[in-house]
Amino acid sequence: SDLHEQAPIWWLRLKQATERGAQLIVANARPTSLEKYAAHTIRYPYKRAVHTALGFLQAVSERADLSQFKDKSLQKAARLFAKAENAIIFYGGEGLDHTGSKALAQACASLLSITGHVGRANNGLIAVWPRANSQGAWDVGLRPSPSGLVKTLEQASTAYVMGADPVADDASLEGILGENTFLIVQELFLTPTAKMADVVFPARSFIEREGTFTSGEHRVQRFYPAVLPIGETKSDWRIVVSLAKAMGIEMDYPSAAAVMLDVAESVAEYKGLSYQALSEVEPQWPHVGDRSLPFGGTAFENTQGLGIQIGPTMMPDEPSEIAWTMPVEEPEEEGLLLVPITHLYDPGITVRASKVLHARLAKLQLELNPKDASRLGVGDGAQVEFRVDGRSVRLLTRLVESVPEGTALVPRSLGAQVVRPTPIQITSVE
Repeated sequence: SDLHEQAPIWWLRLKQATERGAQLIVANARPTSLEKYAAHTIRYPYKRAVHTALGFLQAVSERADLSQFKDKSLQKAARLFAKAENAIIFYGGEGLDHTGSKALAQACASLLSITGHVGRANNGLIAVWPRANSQGAWDVGLRPSPSGLVKTLEQASTAYVMGADPVADDASLEGILGENTFLIVQELFLTPTAKMADVVFPARSFIEREGTFTSGEHRVQRFYPAVLPIGETKSDWRIVVSLAKAMGIEMDYPSAAAVMLDVAESVAEYKGLSYQALSEVEPQWPHVGDRSLPFGGTAFENTQGLGIQIGPTMMPDEPSEIAWTMPVEEPEEEGLLLVPITHLYDPGITVRASKVLHARLAKLQLELNPKDASRLGVGDGAQVEFRVDGRSVRLLTRLVESVPEGTALVPRSLGAQVVRPTPIQITSVE
């Protein structure tokens, strides 16, 4: 994960933690701005993140069945981690597909378990999710299909898409959804997926409604509407309730607060939560807001709630042996490995529509290592063509020293429609 681009608040907090004496280990396939504060930096090739995590596991546990992952370069960092009084792992999914991300999560959880960093304050595993409420969605049971999105849609007679644009992410899905699937889309914009829909439900944005979100640190926070709703839009939960009623399914939710109470009753970790509890505030230090400008600056006093951080899912005295998944070994392929990466201002259609942020948006271009570019006869700013998932793509290039050799990087959400690491061959250069 590149925290500076994906989660800058966490990046800032980790930087400040090192200034207070915390020891930081950074492992990534490419350099990131967090490395300058690291006690140890681990560099691995793309698609080898899981191997590196299992190398850490082997170093601290001496498991015979993990001897194939033994790596002397990890020894110092692994010993530092094992001896730490408190340890937290942040993990992301750069350069990984869903299977690889799951295997990495299991390996990291196993490492925390074996070293005794489970179920205690200031310890644990934090997923660097792509969206603000991805953790909350996961907690209530919204999980990826084990068979993958493509196979799932191929077998579906009806698809209900909410707050997502899969066709813009992967153009190959257009043919799948356009053949025999009745498509319902619940969205803010007329996205490429919405244009294909048989039925479109216009949803409200988060600034037009109330609700909660759960951060990667499991802090549940409440949010409030900031503007009046536009047109005849409805909140997502109201649309679902209306659809259920039309289908003869009873959902007795008079308000968003009632939905939260049902979550609190149904999900063990959320027990006892309510809008009232999430709205409570208390004095904080350093002093923020209020009327004293020398102390509060331009900040505002918090009157809407601090939220609640829910407890760990595993306690110290519980058995916490967690199995890991061996990484899938893929055959080496010729050409470049095209890897989608996240930029801070690369979050998709919601921000692309903003004129204010337009100058700060990441540019849709292919980043190459100068050595690869020289070998391929590609100059800085040249336009190249390559094929990915059966379609032809043309992009301008930018030569960047920090891009690993044998790799090409592309922004994740700006229209390149690359959602997973994919081998490519450059077919033409202009």
